[in-house]
Amino acid sequence: MGINLQLLEQTLGSLSGGQRAKVLLAKLLLNEDDFLLLDEPTNFLDIEQINWLAKFLQNYPSAFLLVSHDRNFINTTCNIIFDIDNYMITRYVGNFESFLEQKSLHHRQYESAYSNRKKLIEKLETYISKNAARASTAKSAESRRKQLSKINFLEKQQIQSPPKFYFKYYKTTSSIAVQAKNLEIGYHKPRLFNNLCIFVLQSY
Repeated sequence: MGINLQLLEQTLGSLSGGQRAKVLLAKLLLNEDDFLLLDEPTNFLDIEQINWLAKFLQNYPSAFLLVSHDRNFINTTCNIIFDIDNYMITRYVGNFESFLEQKSLHHRQYESAYSNRKKLIEKLETYISKNAARASTAKSAESRRKQLSKINFLEKQQIQSPPKFYFKYYKTTSSIAVQAKNLEIGYHKPRLFNNLCIFVLQSY
């Protein structure tokens, strides 16, 4: 997990946010719980640590629920995907790449079934409206009506548009957005950067 052993002598409150996240994640993995809920566990992890976590979860004996924006990480760790689409939750078995293929196939099959079902319904309704009033064809029209009543109607698939967010903001009287002097970056000496000066102006 990239946790320096020197940190064991420090209190959790003295660590940075990223270091605390790693310690808490390591503690969670060592608990050997029956079920894990992991929300963006790759935050603050580098590539090597993400790969280690993926291998750990691949061999985890119990169940875990993973929420992540990292598609590659999901693809290497998960074998069941729950997809929310068209106001329904669909369960897919397989990794993320398999899920994308299955979902695409599911959409095509549903669209084909919807189109065929719609044509059949229109055909039956047309036949009934033309033949229900005739004595010679009334029985066949009634038979079509019974057939129509047993058909399971399908809703047309809705194309979900991505959500849009709008945040109100107010212009400040100052033209300076960020200003810092003698800034240091790093937790141990030597620092990653020393004596940085940052001066950012707002653009209107």
